[in-house]
Amino acid sequence: MTLLSSSENFEVQYLMGVVKIATPGQKNPKQMWLLGAWLLYWLLFLAILLILGSQAVYAYKTRGVNIFSILLGFAVFFGLITWGMRGVAAAYVLFWQIAGLETLEISHNTLKITKTIFGIGRTKEYERNKITSVNLSKAIILPFAFTKFKSTSFDVAITGSILVKLDGRKTEYLGLGLESKQAEKIIAIIQKQLFPNHA
Repeated sequence: MTLLSSSENFEVQYLMGVVKIATPGQKNPKQMWLLGAWLLYWLLFLAILLILGSQAVYAYKTRGVNIFSILLGFAVFFGLITWGMRGVAAAYVLFWQIAGLETLEISHNTLKITKTIFGIGRTKEYERNKITSVNLSKAIILPFAFTKFKSTSFDVAITGSILVKLDGRKTEYLGLGLESKQAEKIIAIIQKQLFPNHA
């Protein structure tokens, strides 16, 4: 049996005691445009860092170790790490909105989570006794900016607002792009399946 209303952005299926929830990436045209433009800006900045890096290597080979090559090398190294991580996050959210799919399979004993982009991804499975809670939480927000001026900055959620807490202080975020009301409905379904006496 499949339950799907036109107002929802996810599909729920019930089959043989297992609930399956499929949530495609939630498209936000304005955010997609901003992320795409920022990624082009990011690639340009990355190219500049690589050019500076090659200059640092050249300076080291021709002049030996000096303050200029050391400072330039450190600037390039930390710039690549910082911008690299931010660029990966931006690309992930953009591609998630384009072709992401999150699938939850919930039995009375396990929670199986599959996240894919363009059909490529991974699956994690957790036993019920390893799950301590499933609650609504604040999504992790990452700021992006084209310049230092606040008017050119924008915030992007890089996680969903459904927080699954696991033993050992591990967490799993679900529902990237969903609104709070939609996330609450998914949480209620998960809790009813896994913890029927507490839902």
